Amino acid sequence: DHRFISLCGAFDRGIAALQNRVRMGRELQKPLKILQPLFALCALYWVIQNEDQFRACLDESTRLAEQLGKADILGVVKDLQIMAN
Repeated sequence: DHRFISLCGAFDRGIAALQNRVRMGRELQKPLKILQPLFALCALYWVIQNEDQFRACLDESTRLAEQLGKADILGVVKDLQIMAN
């Protein structure tokens, strides 16, 4: 179905854009600029059921959120972990 192909393409483009933003944050060595797109990637990976990437992003997002003291993100991380199990 054409709609499914379009949706898959949109997810692929969104993931590529967010991965690029994570890469740029790493190059700038700015944890917050890594965390924001990385956390968004968690949701996309969960939706497309890529469990390995979801877990990797969630683990790194958790570490960065703890490092930066982002309680709001840590609260959502716990909810995502519950939903994923």
